[in-house]
Amino acid sequence: NLRERLSLDNWRALNRLTQAVTQRRGRKIAFSDLLTELDLAIAGFTTLSGYALDGMTRDPGWRFLSVGRRLERLQWLCTALKHTVAGTAEMDLTWLLRLTDSIITYRARYMARPEWLPVLDLLIRDEANPRSIAFQVHGLRDYAQRLVDLFGDYGDERFHGALKGLLQLDPGNDFQPGNERLLARLDDWQAAAYRHGEQLGLRFFSHVGEASSQTFAT
Repeated sequence: NLRERLSLDNWRALNRLTQAVTQRRGRKIAFSDLLTELDLAIAGFTTLSGYALDGMTRDPGWRFLSVGRRLERLQWLCTALKHTVAGTAEMDLTWLLRLTDSIITYRARYMARPEWLPVLDLLIRDEANPRSIAFQVHGLRDYAQRLVDLFGDYGDERFHGALKGLLQLDPGNDFQPGNERLLARLDDWQAAAYRHGEQLGLRFFSHVGEASSQTFAT
């Protein structure tokens, strides 16, 4: 039944991803070969993502897929940024830009080495950067409202508080290493992502029956 819901190209991409795992099962593999396989896996997952963005009908299933992608990216971004902000002021931020796939954007905008304020602004407040906190929060807020319009309330997390926290940040003062206010905001955004994921799971993916309003209250 699942096979009938996937295109031929999508099915072939999935098979290529699983073949390498099946072939090496039960045997040792050299570290260099493992890195090569990871590179191939990244290319395979990128291909699947492209099929989803280009070929899927924009129905609730696609919306759930998009919500999951943004929730995971928001959680991961908050973790990476918390470790960075808690580090030393002399840290070279090039690694963070590479990790977040934003190094090309930064170099196109700033003809200088990575500095704290522009790097954090790009990764937190820039709504046009698909790897930023703001991009995830705005998208999740819109998706949440669309799901409410389709299915009714499923929890109280709508990312309005997260958006308010973004607007209250002062880049000149807050986008600095060790800033307690920024670290607190990162905690808030990460917690909002986890809450939203739990509420979605209880309402739409639970196999124990309908989740009651009491469940969300707890």
